[in-house]
Amino acid sequence: MATISPPLIFGPYIGGITDLKHLNESTAVLWSLLDAKEVPPSDFTGFVDVPVAAKAHIEVYKRPDAGGQRFLVASPFNYQDAVDALREDIPELVNCIPEGTKGINISNTVYCVNRKC
Repeated sequence: MATISPPLIFGPYIGGITDLKHLNESTAVLWSLLDAKEVPPSDFTGFVDVPVAAKAHIEVYKRPDAGGQRFLVASPFNYQDAVDALREDIPELVNCIPEGTKGINISNTVYCVNRKC
């Protein structure tokens, strides 16, 4: 057995969203940006795209030497990057999403398991 440890996972919501009161955590993070007064500070700076997480699970399954190991899958995340992407990808909502300072990386914190980061 191997362990895959992803942080927030972003990607398509299977089956569609039927109730905004019951969003998964990563979708709720993005939803909270709608009508926000400002770009919030990033409290956790990791995410993974759902296809990447899925591929990691498949690769671990195919490799017997992965047994007994733990694998971290993540890319840096900050709210400014999220609002920049949302404002670009969904222009009809641009007036509902805070602008912040386009392109600025709010957090320089990156989690790592060794001191080479």
